[in-house]
Amino acid sequence: LQLKSPFDRDVFYHQNSLEQILDYVLTNLGVTDESLTNPVVITEALCAPNYSRKLMSELLFECYDAPSAAYGVDSLFSYLYNTDYYKDTSKPPKNGLIISSSHYSTHILPMVDSQWDGANTRRINIGSYHSTDMIQKSVATRYPFLKQKITPESLQYIAENMTVCANDYKGQLDYLESIYKTK
Repeated sequence: LQLKSPFDRDVFYHQNSLEQILDYVLTNLGVTDESLTNPVVITEALCAPNYSRKLMSELLFECYDAPSAAYGVDSLFSYLYNTDYYKDTSKPPKNGLIISSSHYSTHILPMVDSQWDGANTRRINIGSYHSTDMIQKSVATRYPFLKQKITPESLQYIAENMTVCANDYKGQLDYLESIYKTK
């Protein structure tokens, strides 16, 4: 038996798995009716192919009888929410830079004059999977006797609880340099 993800590089492609995932999510949200009564908002990867949206729409409308569905990129939703655009639409945010990291990739989305600048958007093929993989290789190299005990769950725990993102990168480098110079 080989388990396979319903996603391929952050894009959904396996319809049967998605139906099971949606059943699980809706049950845990307390939705017990045969059909959905509220509109559904689905977030998707940047520049997701129409095929994955078509599969999701088929499931939502045919299996769950959803009244309507809207699709969007979660990082753009987050940008508008965190700039308070949802409170006062007469004052849209002017410029910004969105860095959206997912499992397999990171997208850099510039916002210029309140509009997403798609021509200057960049995709970097490094995501959380690569961070976890790097931690696994580092731990396996330093502690070869623990190789059998390193599980994906323990690596995820290490990545989430024992790593940091520096707010002041230059200051953090200076601090670390001063610590290692005194040793």
